[in-house]
Amino acid sequence: NYRENQPHFEMTGNKEDIEKMLLNLVRNAITYNKSNGWINVWTEESKDGLNLKVQDSGIGIPKDQFSNIFERFSRIDKSRSRNKYDSGLGLSICKYVAESHGGNISVESKIGVGSTFTVYLPLDSRK
Repeated sequence: NYRENQPHFEMTGNKEDIEKMLLNLVRNAITYNKSNGWINVWTEESKDGLNLKVQDSGIGIPKDQFSNIFERFSRIDKSRSRNKYDSGLGLSICKYVAESHGGNISVESKIGVGSTFTVYLPLDSRK
């Protein structure tokens, strides 16, 4: 699902990197989703920036793994991946892109319910 009538934002940043980050988040939402699951993508206004959110109805992530999932080569459980070629780099790339634009990335998740990834990006990433 894509939410229409979202506010319009303009920001300074690397378009290709931001697209790569969004693609990684959506790809993960698809890969780790349930059959007939759903995905929502939307933006929210934030103080001095915006929050980009990707939410799914997937398998979820254990809370004790929240801090590890953004590290290079991190994978929660190799048996849970449907892609045997998954390198474990996707979320570390997302973290790098967010931080290189002056932002950050976080996750909220519940096992069996799904996950919501939030990327905060300042409207002026030259700070």
